[in-house]
Amino acid sequence: MSFFDLRRPLGWLFSTLGILLVIAGLRATPAADARSLGININLIWGVVMIAFASPLSVAGPSRSSPADAGRWLISKIIRPVSV
Repeated sequence: MSFFDLRRPLGWLFSTLGILLVIAGLRATPAADARSLGININLIWGVVMIAFASPLSVAGPSRSSPADAGRWLISKIIRPVSV
């Protein structure tokens, strides 16, 4: 059911966290990289998270307007009575 599709919110979550990690990786000092064997792990995982989030944020379903979502919800709750 597309009403409970979590791809788009999870895509935004991973992209936001990935951007924060990329910023932290770009601001890292060589002393911080020395603790992780000289690898800028924040930069690498930030790019990985953004790469993971991009298909999620694009693949989620989109509704044309919030009014359509409301009409869909009302149509599921209130069923027309046939005479």
